[in-house]
Amino acid sequence: MNKVNILQIGPYPDWDMEALERNFILHPYFTAEDKDAFIEGCAGSIRGVATRGDLGLSRKLIESLPHLEIISVYGVGYDAVDLDAARERNIHVTNTPDVLTKDVADFGVAMMLAASRGIIGAEDWVRSGDWSQKGMYPLKTRVFGKRVGILGLGRIGYEIAKRCTAFMMDIAYSAREKKEFASEWSYIQDPRALAECSDYLFVTVTGGAATKHIVNKAVIESLGPEGMLINVSRASNIDEEALLAALENKT
Repeated sequence: MNKVNILQIGPYPDWDMEALERNFILHPYFTAEDKDAFIEGCAGSIRGVATRGDLGLSRKLIESLPHLEIISVYGVGYDAVDLDAARERNIHVTNTPDVLTKDVADFGVAMMLAASRGIIGAEDWVRSGDWSQKGMYPLKTRVFGKRVGILGLGRIGYEIAKRCTAFMMDIAYSAREKKEFASEWSYIQDPRALAECSDYLFVTVTGGAATKHIVNKAVIESLGPEGMLINVSRASNIDEEALLAALENKT
C-alpha cells in the first residue's frame, strides 16, 4: 500500500515521529527556508496535514493544497486552524480532546497551591539563605474552604472541580447551560457574577472569537485585588490590558 504524503507544520516529540515516519511520507514545512517554494514543490501530493494547536493552519496554506483531505491537530485546541476554509472544501479537522485533560487540571490546581502558599517564593527564600538571616518565611493564604469559580465546565473544568472538592472548597461554575452532572455545585451563568463570589477563578473555556476577552475589565474588577485568576485556556480569553491595569493599580 502506498504511503500518504503529509505536510508537517511543526516538530513533534521523537516518540510520535517514529510512528509518523513509519506510516507516512513526511514533508517538514517548518524546516524549509523558502516556504513558498517548498509548498510549490509538494502541494500536488499532499493529502493530509499534521499540525499543532499553537500552529494551526492558515487559509493560504489550505488553499494551496488542492488534494487536502484532513488536518490533524496534535493537541486539544484547534482555533488556530481556519475552520471556514476547511469547511468550504469538506476537509476533516481532528484533534485530541482528552489526551491532556487530567494533566491540565493537575497543573491548574498546582498553580493555585503554588501561588496561595507562596511555594516559589519560599524556595527562593531557602536557596538564597534568607531563612538563616531573616527567619521564617511570611505566612501565606490557605486554600481549603475557599470559594472557587470555574468559567467553563467542560472536560478540564470538571476535572479541576473534582480536585477542588478534596480541599473542601465551595465550588461554582459558569457555562452556557446548567450541567446535570454538576448538581452539587452552584450554577452562575454570568462570568462577572461568578467572579464576584470567587476567591479563585479558573478559566477553562475554549478559545475563539466567541470567548475572546470573556474575562474583561468588569470580570477582573469583580474578582477584586484579593482574588486569584488562573487561566489554563487560550490567552485570547483574557483582556490582558485590563489585567495589567488591575495589577498595576492593585484593584
